[in-house]
Amino acid sequence: MIQTTSLELSKRLKEKGVKQESEFYWGCSVEKKNEWEVYNIENTFDGVGNITSLDLDEEIISAFTAEEIVEKLPVGCITKKVVVYKNFKATKKHAYQCWRGSNFTENFEADTMAEAMGLMLEYLLDKKLL
Repeated sequence: MIQTTSLELSKRLKEKGVKQESEFYWGCSVEKKNEWEVYNIENTFDGVGNITSLDLDEEIISAFTAEEIVEKLPVGCITKKVVVYKNFKATKKHAYQCWRGSNFTENFEADTMAEAMGLMLEYLLDKKLL
């Protein structure tokens, strides 16, 4: 299964004005009311923006992959994977640090790389660093 940002983080990124362009998106079909799922945009749209394979009940929200988020980070923002230790044991979570120039900003830790990178993007938006 493809790893994307969670629905909650995806909603926050949309509210913060992140352009809704991604290969995957969160949608809620009429058949499964209130059950949000990730859909592949290539299998759902006809190429000119018309939904072809399902009827969505709610708006769609981009579900970003880590690669798509990296493309949105500012030039000069370097990401580095780090190992996070808790009680002297490495966690299995994905953790990344963001550096701009010589300034370290923050650790971003999540269950997936896409979520960790999404948290990084959200942080940079909140701090007005984008």
